[in-house]
Formats: sequence, C-alpha cells, structure tokens
Amino acid sequence: MQVVSANNFEYNVTMQISSTMNAPSRPVAMTILAHPEPRSFCTALGDRAARAAASSGFDLRRHDLYRDGFEPVLSVEEYRRGFSLDTAVQAAVNDMQEAQLIIITHPDWWGGPPAILKGWVERVFRAGITYEYRGQEIGPKSRVGLLQHKQVLVLLTTDSDTHDDHQSLRRYWSRNVFGFCGVPNIDVHIYGPVHGSSAGTRKLWLQEAENLRFPATATEIPSTGSP
Repeated sequence: MQVVSANNFEYNVTMQISSTMNAPSRPVAMTILAHPEPRSFCTALGDRAARAAASSGFDLRRHDLYRDGFEPVLSVEEYRRGFSLDTAVQAAVNDMQEAQLIIITHPDWWGGPPAILKGWVERVFRAGITYEYRGQEIGPKSRVGLLQHKQVLVLLTTDSDTHDDHQSLRRYWSRNVFGFCGVPNIDVHIYGPVHGSSAGTRKLWLQEAENLRFPATATEIPSTGSP
C-alpha cells in the first residue's frame, strides 16, 4: 500500500479537476517576475521574454510578485496543514500544473533570488504539487519529481562577474529547485554585470530575450547563449 497524505491528495485532486475542466486551447506559459521596480532592466527583460513566449503561440499566465503583493511567509498553520488556502498560491499552483513553459525573471540579491521569490518557491513548490514520495507503507520511499515535462527558463540580472557566483546561481535553480522536482534540463541566462554596462549592451541583452523561441512540445528550451 502506498502512503498518500489525505490533505494533499484532496487538494491535489481538486486542483487537477479544476485544471481539466478549464483546460486551455493553447499551450500555457507561466511567467514569474520578482523585481519591485517596474522601470528596471530586470523587469524589461522579463517583459521581452514574455513577449517572445506569446509570439511562439503560448497563452500567458503572468505573476508579478511585488505588484501583486504576494505574501512570502509560510505560516505555521499552512505548514501543518500541508497546503495553502491563499488564493494567490492556489492560482500559482493551478497555472504551474497547466503550464508547458515556466519563465522566471529576477535579480541576483546577495547571491540568490529576492526573499519574495524564495518565499514563493517555499509556498508553491509543495509535496503533491511539484514532487512526492512513493513507496510501501513500511519501507523506504523514493522521491518522484512531478515537473518532468516542463520547459523552464530562468533570466537573472547580476552585478557579479565571477564564474563561481554564476555557477552558484545556476545550481540553485537547476539542482536545488527544478532538479529536485524532476526537470532534467533548464536554461539559465545570466545578464551582467548590469551596473556600468552600456546602453548598447543592455539593448543587445533585451533583443536576445525577445528573440527567444519556444517550441510548444519540446522538452528542452533552445538556448541563444548567455552573455
């Protein structure tokens, strides 16, 4: 007999039924932006990538965490319950389950994503949604990622120009987050150092993001290369 949490199971089934009843006619791209300044280069980069996804035929589901006032703190009640009653979290879960493509855009703040995005991951990437443990009731369990068939692109801006810093940022998303959830390959584009870069360089970076193309059935995003 396999172990399944009753609360997670009920929540997951509800979300899956809702997703099936409202299945989109076009492939879905979920975009997540985590920057407080709407005039920032980072925000412009995310907008260009979203435009590229729309040009590739995707229906956009946009999540601007600062603009939307997302609450990043995981409460003790939510932790104990095992799922969220927050409509913003439920919307994110539903969009993630429907999406074929996930695009995350954020700045590098102190060697990682902003706290609001880290909190978003902690509240949305829950057991039964992005991964689960399977096995006999008495015996070892194995982790199974539930996002195996997603295309994932991460765009991030930084002022660091060191290889180790860039590798740490890539590792966070490719191994710690999406690798844990079963995604075999993700594309991480790092743009920087932004501070002190020329207007011409930033224009080229924005053009690169806008020129991305995403095949709706591919299992890996084609890379145009990272600066």
